[in-house]
Amino acid sequence: FFPLFPSYPYVYVYGTKRVGKTKLLTIIMLLAFNAVLGADVSTSSIYRTIQDALSTLCLDEEEKLDRGGERADALIRILRAGYKRGGKVPRTEGEKRRYVVWYRVYSPKIFANIRGIEDILADRTIPFLMMRAKGPKGDREVKMDDPIWPELRTCLALIALRHFKEVREIYEQIRETPLVALAALVALTPEETKVFSTLTQRERELW
Repeated sequence: FFPLFPSYPYVYVYGTKRVGKTKLLTIIMLLAFNAVLGADVSTSSIYRTIQDALSTLCLDEEEKLDRGGERADALIRILRAGYKRGGKVPRTEGEKRRYVVWYRVYSPKIFANIRGIEDILADRTIPFLMMRAKGPKGDREVKMDDPIWPELRTCLALIALRHFKEVREIYEQIRETPLVALAALVALTPEETKVFSTLTQRERELW
């Protein structure tokens, strides 16, 4: 449904080793729209993947998002601009004759690491701390060749095609409704309403 919205928050998954970050990204890759999963993916590949297919990016082991470096800086530029519809980033192309190409970078993105992310990028994400599973459930592997995955992707695509108008109408109604009125609609307690009414514009935009 993400093309319906003017912005689409990123999901940031963090936690220590062996908490299932890669497993979660694998499941999302198997279900999401034109999804790709990779670790240390080149920025040129990211530009073209989004431009050509509006792909859902699942970026695993992105441990340098809190530090500098040429690749990290280029990736952060993509991520800073890519949560809003219409977001574009320039890139210099060509060998003999150099020219600038503007790539669209708006698409769903989820990234996972242990180290952390820089503040401006964090302001565009919904973070999830993962904990290690106990018992045999944590040892289950994702069977990527299971025929259930393409079946589920087809079902999800049909839901989007059948209900996109309804989702857009509901979203527009929510956007135009004051926070206090929204709190009443979902029957929040007075204390919950007090907290809800203090949401910043960025928080409301993301959620």
